[in-house]
Order: sequence, then C-alpha cells, then structure tokens
Amino acid sequence: MTEKDKDNIYFVCCMVEVIGRKTKNRRHDVIEYLRDGLAHELEYADVTHCLPMEQTAEEWIEIYHIPDGAYDTISGNEYDIPSSSAIGRVYQNLVLGAANRQEDTVKAIEAVFASPIIDNITDFDSGVYYRSPSYLQYCYEQGELEDYYM
Repeated sequence: MTEKDKDNIYFVCCMVEVIGRKTKNRRHDVIEYLRDGLAHELEYADVTHCLPMEQTAEEWIEIYHIPDGAYDTISGNEYDIPSSSAIGRVYQNLVLGAANRQEDTVKAIEAVFASPIIDNITDFDSGVYYRSPSYLQYCYEQGELEDYYM
C-alpha cells in the first residue's frame, strides 16, 4: 500500500467522523449512506482533501442524502472531545490492520466501521480512543473490548 493510499484512507476516516458528529449518526450508519460512493471518495480523496473538511462534509451529506440522527457523541461529555482528525487516525490504524488481511480496502473500511468497538471509541468519556493501537486492533479482531487489557 502506498503512502497516498494510506493518506486517502485517513481522509475518508476523518470525513466519516466529521459527518457522524455533524449529523449525529453512528459511524457505521455514515458508511452505509456512503456505500455506493465509498470507492469513488477513497480514490479521489487526494484531490478532495484540498477543500475545507466542513465543505466536503456538507457536500457528502447532500450527495449521499445523509439524514440527521440521534447519536450525539459531543454534547454532555465530561472531558475534552478529541478532534475529528485524531479519531480519524484511530480509525485509519484499524483499517490499515484490516486491509493487511483483505485485498479490498473498501471492504476493510466497511468491516472496521461495522465493528462494535467503533461505538466504544466514539464514547469519548470512556477514553477507549486513547488506548494503544495494538490494543484497539486486538479488540477489533476479537469483536469486543477485552477487559484484561484495560
């Protein structure tokens, strides 16, 4: 995988987080809405990333008809909220690990965002997103958070 491919994955992961926050949708729901255009957005992410993230988010919300949801991960948090780009990096690490086992990057992205640990990562009061990449990769592979690593 080239550095460009890794950067494109990172950008798409960041956009999923931005859109999820903006529309109050679970991240796997955002991926479901993007499904038909995910390969396209991944391929052209190196061009799209030149635009402001908020502009790109608005365009994707409109193009893919992403409605507002009720999954608010921002309001009422006790602690500081990590940036969308910081969470995008967490997602990217999981996708890169999954992509090493699959040839299709789009399927790796879909698999990661379908994982139950994504909701744990977006529970910002839990601090799961601070855990080491190897711990999160292990939990992703197990399909759940593992207590003995916590």
